[in-house]
Amino acid sequence: LLGDISDPNNAAIQAATVTLKNLATGVAQDTTTDNQGTYRFFAIAPGTYEVKATASGFQTALRSKVVVEAAAQVKADFRLALAGVSE
Repeated sequence: LLGDISDPNNAAIQAATVTLKNLATGVAQDTTTDNQGTYRFFAIAPGTYEVKATASGFQTALRSKVVVEAAAQVKADFRLALAGVSE
């Protein structure tokens, strides 16, 4: 599973946290994006997953029911909206 995380202007978001959770087992793992806003999870067991992307200053994005099949590469990109401004 891999993907790119960008802001509303399509600029890469570095050091964003991506959480991958197996919906059958509840087991979760995290990774962070590189300088190009790319993340990767290696050697994932086939199954159905939830993918969550978070970054400081941005709203959290979530994709549920991402299906990973054996020997398949799945791409899940995110475009994060700016977080609301508080006073």
